[in-house]
Amino acid sequence: MTSIHTPLKGGLNLAAPPNQIKPGQLLFCQNFECPIEGGYRAIKGYEELTGTVPGKGPILGVATFRDHYVAIREQSAGNTAALYKNTGSGWTLVGSGMEVGRYSIDDYTFKATDYYRALYMVGGGKPWKYDGNSLSQITSAPSGAQWLKCHNFHLFLGFEVGSIQHSGVGNPEDWAGGNAGEFGTSDALTGFSSTTGGVLIAFCRNSIQALYGQSRQSFQLKRLTANAGAKPWTVADMVSPYFISERGISNLQAVQAFGDFTPATVGYQVDPLFKQGFVPSTVLVAKASNQLRVFSEEGQGIYLTTYATETVGATTVQFEHAVRCSYSGELDTGEEVSLFGSDDGRVYRFDQGDSFAGLDIVSTMTTAFNTFGSPDVRKRIRRIALDLTNTEAIDLKVLPQFNGGDADIARHRAQVLGRSAAGGFWGQAQWDGFAWSGPIQARDRISIAGTATDMALTFSCLRNGTAPFSITGYTTQYEARRLERG
Repeated sequence: MTSIHTPLKGGLNLAAPPNQIKPGQLLFCQNFECPIEGGYRAIKGYEELTGTVPGKGPILGVATFRDHYVAIREQSAGNTAALYKNTGSGWTLVGSGMEVGRYSIDDYTFKATDYYRALYMVGGGKPWKYDGNSLSQITSAPSGAQWLKCHNFHLFLGFEVGSIQHSGVGNPEDWAGGNAGEFGTSDALTGFSSTTGGVLIAFCRNSIQALYGQSRQSFQLKRLTANAGAKPWTVADMVSPYFISERGISNLQAVQAFGDFTPATVGYQVDPLFKQGFVPSTVLVAKASNQLRVFSEEGQGIYLTTYATETVGATTVQFEHAVRCSYSGELDTGEEVSLFGSDDGRVYRFDQGDSFAGLDIVSTMTTAFNTFGSPDVRKRIRRIALDLTNTEAIDLKVLPQFNGGDADIARHRAQVLGRSAAGGFWGQAQWDGFAWSGPIQARDRISIAGTATDMALTFSCLRNGTAPFSITGYTTQYEARRLERG
């Protein structure tokens, strides 16, 4: 009898042929994520913030500010939008008269103290400022911008035609000719990122450009690439800027020797999704999980986990609500908050609760076919033992498949593994997050009846109110038979 342990790691791999995918990677995945410590974990859900934002149509923008949330939605009449705030008991009107369009939002202070912090936003007209109490339009600024970034004490506005305009230093309302300025990119603008060394990155449809300098007198626009750009609304600030190019998920890594940047593709294993019709509409960063999250309007998403400059792995998710816009920020307590606005006029908070706003979470994944180091040897597989960690009882379905999913081999029946909550160490485990009599990590054994050269495993679990669980690996016991003939 031979026993081989297979650690699960690396995420979904759609780029390599099935017979070349590493055993710990995945052929299919829905509603799992890659923790930086390894294995795969069922995702947490999301919860609705109290009440529906008044108005009609989808949410146009969301954000956090100090101790509350804000959202923008078109008003029921008048062809204008309005800003609402939510302190936990519902949405109240802050101000109206805003343009109807998708909003770019930034949290910044142009003074030396946090007291002067404000949200700056633009949605196709003139920019707006929200200080926590009132909403005001920056009437001196030009109109028509789609993107906004506060950088080096200047307010930068981006226009799709390829114009970048900035205010005077230290004053977002100073647009006088002697203090403000403008640059042309000769390319359609798609977003901004403020990055290492005080450099503003301007992403365009077919190029990436960098603005160096601290003021109008020293600003210098330099083209970094002439054959790679970013799709609109897909730029995110992590350790380095991440964006979605025609090639897929990429980032802009600093080249320290020259002080410049170079683009690199980091999500190549899921790049085929973009060729299969996945259209990204928004991105955000989940700092606590070290993740870049990319969503389409239909609620399909990609979770890309990174550690330092390395990619841990990518998985896919499918939400039950449309994702129209998103935002990641912090409350005054330092608590990280990630939000998304949907078609139904509601705002949802990521990583809260164990359901999709009351609806079921179905987590499913299929591992790569594992030859156990001998692809030409037939094996009589007896059993597997799972490395499974869970804080609440779950029912996990396990289905083996053989010989690359060959239809001529009898289909194995799915087995349901009923697993009680795991145990924990006194003084370390979260109270009510473990079972007194449960093992720290059980290795549940499942009998397998199959003879084949390789095996894949499909895991599936339906949850609604049950905490996430993790699978970090499995051990297979088998007897080697003869060489495969044919």
